[in-house]
Amino acid sequence: ALVLAGGDDYALLAAIPPNQVKAVLAGAQGLGIAAASIGSFASAPGIRLSCGGEPLALPERTGYDHFP
Repeated sequence: ALVLAGGDDYALLAAIPPNQVKAVLAGAQGLGIAAASIGSFASAPGIRLSCGGEPLALPERTGYDHFP
């Protein structure tokens, strides 16, 4: 839950066509840039989480609340 709602974690995200992901990751590694594939787009609406292919439940809160 903290990974999704802990706040103050910043990263640059990019949408890469599936057939180019391996090349982009290899290119980033060759430049000494840390990069990882973290998900994919699907035609079905909504957000689904998984880890190692196993589905995970969404946490109750999915964003940081600056005014608790």
